[in-house]
Amino acid sequence: MSPRVYNTKKMSKQIIPVGNRIIISTVDAETRTSQGLIIPDSNQKKPLMGLVIETSSSIVEVGDTVVYGEYAGQKVNFEDKDFIILEENQILAKII
Repeated sequence: MSPRVYNTKKMSKQIIPVGNRIIISTVDAETRTSQGLIIPDSNQKKPLMGLVIETSSSIVEVGDTVVYGEYAGQKVNFEDKDFIILEENQILAKII
């Protein structure tokens, strides 16, 4: 599988997973209720879903939305963006 380039115009470098790992872009937590009330940071639920931006795994593809465990993966900040690097076995489900 050849590596894919993700947003080369915005990124000067690439981040490519090694082994059976998956790089996901995290989903932001809800900051307001449906009625418009602001939710304090201490009460915001940590989202457990993300968008696959790069993979060396055969179970997911770039663009898939996946669900992972609360303590899964390694958080990484790359070029001012937050990502999580997961191992293949840390993916709980794929949303289709």
